[in-house]
Amino acid sequence: MDIIRSLISEAKSRFPKGIEQETHRHIISSQKEWGGEVPSTMGLATIVSLTHVDEARNNRSLEDSLGDIEAMRSIYAS
Repeated sequence: MDIIRSLISEAKSRFPKGIEQETHRHIISSQKEWGGEVPSTMGLATIVSLTHVDEARNNRSLEDSLGDIEAMRSIYAS
């Protein structure tokens, strides 16, 4: 986790425009793959994120991150 976190931090500081463009490209690609439906990405729990503004989210333990993901799965399943 520490390795990926340092790489994400470096990428965000060195290539902010490239990260924004690649994120946009990925969302558009997903939209085409899902038959034109816009994929919802806001508020989804992830283990690490290139685009999340709150750096504290990227510094959480793996266990905390997985707990958040499991909680979201429970909400979506009901």
